[in-house]
Amino acid sequence: LHAALDCGIPSLIFSIEMAKDDITDKMISITSGVPYRKILNADISEGEWDRFTKAAMKVNSANSSELIIDDTTRDLNKIVSTIRLAKRKYGIQFVVIDYLQLVTIPGKYNTRDEQMGYAVNTLAYIAKMLDINILALSQINRGVEARIEKRPMLSDLRESGNIEQAAWRVLSIYRDEYYNPEGDSVGLAEIAVLKGKVSNTGKILVGFDKECTKFNNLDWKESR
Repeated sequence: LHAALDCGIPSLIFSIEMAKDDITDKMISITSGVPYRKILNADISEGEWDRFTKAAMKVNSANSSELIIDDTTRDLNKIVSTIRLAKRKYGIQFVVIDYLQLVTIPGKYNTRDEQMGYAVNTLAYIAKMLDINILALSQINRGVEARIEKRPMLSDLRESGNIEQAAWRVLSIYRDEYYNPEGDSVGLAEIAVLKGKVSNTGKILVGFDKECTKFNNLDWKESR
């Protein structure tokens, strides 16, 4: 959303889990600052209505070419074909896939790990050939819930081995508030680069508005 609306970067989202209308409502919530549950329940106050209307117009006007939402394609080969077409027709530069474990991957494989590795390698190749960025979201193993240290590690990636090997970068999100709702990190999230083929690893704090599912920059001193 930031790439398309704020930076003018034509973007494509494959939403395998959520419907296009739900994704659009989420985007309007993020852009307007009106909580998503209020939009979902049509419970928008008079003071929020103006912000909601302006955000809806902004998001919907971008849906034709700057921001394309595909909620029907899930086959890997069709995803690649759609990316190629969108690059040729709209100059797409950024693609998001939500999420990797729901993608249908053709072919026979000995393990699910090999299957996921093939998918990530295919996406990495198409990103290289078309000179675009592709962000593929992934689930993590639920074993993290049993640990004392809840911060995600590379090994927590579901079917992690080949995903970890094939990806150019692996980023994780950790919110201490999820586990300690009364702690000192309420409203904060930690974005970590766990692997970077062409970048350093590290982490930074950002603000997180859970009512709108929105990440915000913090002042430089706060974010370190």
